[in-house]
Amino acid sequence: MKSETITIPEQGRIINRTEEEVASNMQGVTPKRTKVAGPALPHLTGKGEASTNEDIDWRKPFRAGQLQNFYERWATDNEIDAIRPNGSQLARYLVDLHQKEGLALKTILVHKSAISTLCDPNNHAKLSSHTLVKQVLKAIYIANPRQLNPPIWDIYILIAYLNQRDACTSNFYEASGHTAAVLLLCSGRRADGFVTLWPTFGSKTDMANRRQSGWNLIHNKDSKNFEPVYWIHHLIQLSQERRSETTTDHLFLTTFGKPKPATRTIISGWIKKLLRKAGIEDTPGSIRSSVA
Repeated sequence: MKSETITIPEQGRIINRTEEEVASNMQGVTPKRTKVAGPALPHLTGKGEASTNEDIDWRKPFRAGQLQNFYERWATDNEIDAIRPNGSQLARYLVDLHQKEGLALKTILVHKSAISTLCDPNNHAKLSSHTLVKQVLKAIYIANPRQLNPPIWDIYILIAYLNQRDACTSNFYEASGHTAAVLLLCSGRRADGFVTLWPTFGSKTDMANRRQSGWNLIHNKDSKNFEPVYWIHHLIQLSQERRSETTTDHLFLTTFGKPKPATRTIISGWIKKLLRKAGIEDTPGSIRSSVA
């Protein structure tokens, strides 16, 4: 029995298909003609069956009609039955999404799931688990491997740098950055989690019966440089003059210009500069990962 070989893109892997399968896929194929509107895709009824009696656009949940533009256009150009594609045709469609349209793997998976589920619900499992479909998805994943997160830096590098700083500094800017760093090390919270010591309701984890808690600060008798209670009182003392010009109850204030509460962006800038002085090239949010 004759066979045909198919090369999966970006991987060079060869898969054999029997002559009968190739012939079945080529039935009804004619030279390309002028583009015409493709067949109306079915929608799902309450019983999970496909129905073509009503023209309901089930593609609305997809972004900007991507599936309509890609799939129906592709089916028309390749003379494919858009309503009942087989596994080989679905695999070819996924390859074109990757090579011609440049879509990411997650987006391609959405297209695969939508087509296999909505076009032919009774054949969903067989279509999704088709050998060519699985191998094409594997090839696309290998061609675009997931980027690994950068390694977490050693938290003791920051601790050693903070330990060398002057605990009695009268520089308001330096004291603000040091206080923010100490609170991050003590709590492991996000940089925007200590704009106020008692957070207002509205955090993404807050619920009707649960909300983000306040702070329970403990004295550090071993090192003054890492004593959160001392640094909070020291920062408040240094900011008395600027704090008298505003009515805010925020702990951190801007260090120049008109006194106002320091935003999460300003606080993150203090942390980023402090990390850079310590020889750490990373984002302020990386402290949370290093402390964990």
